[in-house]
Amino acid sequence: MSIDIKQVFNYFDFEETNSINKNYLPKILRCLGIIQTQNDLNLLINNLPDSITYENFIEIYNIQKSKSLTKEQLKNAFESFDENKTGKCSSKILFHSLQSIGEKLSEEDINELSSKCKIDENGNIDYIKLIDELY
Repeated sequence: MSIDIKQVFNYFDFEETNSINKNYLPKILRCLGIIQTQNDLNLLINNLPDSITYENFIEIYNIQKSKSLTKEQLKNAFESFDENKTGKCSSKILFHSLQSIGEKLSEEDINELSSKCKIDENGNIDYIKLIDELY
């Protein structure tokens, strides 16, 4: 499935001015498959003018896309939590690790990730399905 960048941008251009409010940028980037922490996105929007033209957005999009995780990188990261190589990992272990190892995710990031994950009755996340939904 291919998403048209201009269509996504236009969807958030509520006043049809060929510009968007910078506060919509994180949502737009996520719609386009750019995976970044909320902290990184907050830093990005704090340094931008309130209104972003389509031309500026394309520049921002290209830079952020180069910083974003690829589908394969994300899969490899999840696989490190999949001891039995089933395509699933424990949500409890994953969320704890994300809050305590490396670039620690905020509670807001964890809550957002948790809301997007379908956690089964055993407390596991089917990360293969999750990645396919994200990309």
